[in-house]
Amino acid sequence: MNKFFAVILVALCLLGNAWGQVDTPDARSNLLQGLKSTLDNTRLEASDYSTLQTPFAPPKEVEVVEEIREVAAPVVRRSRLGDSAALGIISEQFKPLGSLILGTRAVLQLPNGKTIKRGDTFSASIAGYSYDVVIEEITGNGYTLKLGSAEVSKNFTSTSGASR
Repeated sequence: MNKFFAVILVALCLLGNAWGQVDTPDARSNLLQGLKSTLDNTRLEASDYSTLQTPFAPPKEVEVVEEIREVAAPVVRRSRLGDSAALGIISEQFKPLGSLILGTRAVLQLPNGKTIKRGDTFSASIAGYSYDVVIEEITGNGYTLKLGSAEVSKNFTSTSGASR
């Protein structure tokens, strides 16, 4: 009796795996009609795909025509800033990459690839007024700028290179 149940169990397993493998005649005819309609598309004329937009193409420049009216803006001449205020603005814009110190010689590396050494001056312009800023001190951690009687010390915010 155990052999009988084993044979029936094996037969059910085999039939269970095969269930749904054979399609009904209606399903087969629908599949064949779909394949035939897809294959019939090859007889259509070739489309010109060059007119289609692609997501990889750069956006086309659109010419914008605007009417520009010239309005005479009042010229407001601001007074020259004090040393402390001007140095505050200049120090926010002055962003050296880092410093290099060899013995008594110290230089700051600027983003344009040039260097500026301790004691050198550079000019800055604010609202048409020129200010001569002196590099007063350069250390491994930062630098000090001086304009007239005002001084400001800045630390480098980040380092690039090996960490300790």
